[in-house]
Amino acid sequence: MPPRGRSTATLAALLGLGVLLALVVAERETLLREVWILELRSAAPERALDLAKRLHGLGPRGRKAAEDWSAAHLASGAELLRLEAAELFVELSPLRAVPVLIQAFADEPQRSLASRWFPLLEKAVKADRAQAVPHLAAALGSADWHVRQSLVFLLERAGSAARTAAPRIAGLLGDTSADVRAAAASALRRVGAGPECVAPLRAALGDADWLVRLYAVEPVGVAE
Repeated sequence: MPPRGRSTATLAALLGLGVLLALVVAERETLLREVWILELRSAAPERALDLAKRLHGLGPRGRKAAEDWSAAHLASGAELLRLEAAELFVELSPLRAVPVLIQAFADEPQRSLASRWFPLLEKAVKADRAQAVPHLAAALGSADWHVRQSLVFLLERAGSAARTAAPRIAGLLGDTSADVRAAAASALRRVGAGPECVAPLRAALGDADWLVRLYAVEPVGVAE
C-alpha cells in the first residue's frame, strides 16, 4: 500500500492535469472560434453556412457572429441558402428574426415562395408572441393583401397578448379584400375588441361578405 502522502500527491497531480487539459481545450475552442469568424466574412455561401452552424455553439461571441451572418444572408442570395439562413436565425434568436422575416415574407414577389417563409415566421413568433405583436401590427399596412391576411392570422393566434393591436386589426374591417376583412373580424373574437373597435365592427355587420358579417357579431357584442 503506497504511503498516504504519495496518494495525495498523485491525486493532486491528476487534478492539475485535468485542469490543464480543460484549459488547453478552452484555448483551442477560442482559437478555432476566432479563425472561423474571420473565415465567415469571406467564405463561399455554402461554407459560410456550415461555419455559422458550428459557431453558434462556441460561446456568446460565436453565437453573435452566427446570428449576424444569418440576418445578413436571409435577405439576399439563392433561395435555398436564404431559407437555411432563416432557419438558423430562428433557432438562434427568434425575436430578433421576427421583423427580418416579416420583411422577407412581405417582399417576396412570388406567393408560392412566400409560403415557404411563413412557417419560419410563425415559429419565430411563437417564441414570444407578446414581443412579436408590435412588429406584426406595424406591418399590417402592407400593399399585398396576402401579407395583411397572414399577419392578422398570426395576431389572432397570439390571443389576448395582441390586445394592443386590436385598433389596427379593426382598421382592416374596411379593407378592399374580403378575405382580409373576414380575417380581421375573426381575429377580434380572440384578441378582444375594446370600445375603439365598436364603430368599425358595427359597419362590418353590414358587409357585403356574409363571412365578415358572421365573424363580426361576437366581438361587436363584447365591445359594446
